[in-house]
Amino acid sequence: MDQGYKPFFLSFMFQPVSFSPKENFIPLAQGDIRRFYSRIVTRFAHRPNDIRERNKLPIMLAAPDLPVPKTEKSSIQDVSINDGLHFHAMFLQPPVSRFKRKFHLWAKANHDQLIDETHIARLWVGRVVHTPDYMTEYAFKTVGNKLSMDTILVLPEERKTTVNPTDKGYDEACRRLPRRSKKRIGA
Repeated sequence: MDQGYKPFFLSFMFQPVSFSPKENFIPLAQGDIRRFYSRIVTRFAHRPNDIRERNKLPIMLAAPDLPVPKTEKSSIQDVSINDGLHFHAMFLQPPVSRFKRKFHLWAKANHDQLIDETHIARLWVGRVVHTPDYMTEYAFKTVGNKLSMDTILVLPEERKTTVNPTDKGYDEACRRLPRRSKKRIGA
């Protein structure tokens, strides 16, 4: 926030999915959250995979959560579906990007398109104005206590460098050349 990022709190509730044990549901949910994220990044950068535009991408930290007793009761449906497992996320809108709208209003207006063809049943987005520390603690309250720290999803993910199969070096290239070509290059 000190660098100009605007924080938002997101909650992802999922459709009923048969899974056993709980840990099998988490990768499925993370995949759907990745799909959600991939649908929005092009709003922030023309080429989101370009390393030069990485600073224009929003940062999102998502963690699984389980229902806890509250003064305001959750619906029985929210607690029973997938054993109540859902995800919270802190979403940081970058200070410089091509996205010029209020993210929480845009996400609400485009709710159905953002979660289409995923297991996400609903998405709730709210702007964090006064209590970013509290909201961050709330988003990650289950991680480390009941669920592993490995279940935290950090987006954008680190780019995996792929090895070009044709980039095997000079020696490999020389071995594959026909004999007469080797003579021309002095091998």
